[in-house]
Amino acid sequence: MLGSDHQHDEGTWPFTRELSVNCFTTPTRTSYNNFSQGNAARLYDFSLEDLAPLAAEFGPIVAELHQPLAALPDDANEALLKSVPRA
Repeated sequence: MLGSDHQHDEGTWPFTRELSVNCFTTPTRTSYNNFSQGNAARLYDFSLEDLAPLAAEFGPIVAELHQPLAALPDDANEALLKSVPRA
């Protein structure tokens, strides 16, 4: 579901979390909750409460997405490098 809600590169692993942080630092918490979990939960009738332990383990969590990355990892892949805003 997330891939249909925003433009993204394929092959972001192992930097999917960092890429998400770079892409989603500006949306409101409500907007992020809808496109990261709410839309799929409503469509497929998932229980977000039941899925909360998995979400906590695999994240990213909303709080992470509202803090820009301080620095890129030394071995950042192409997808992550492309997510960095250009001056």
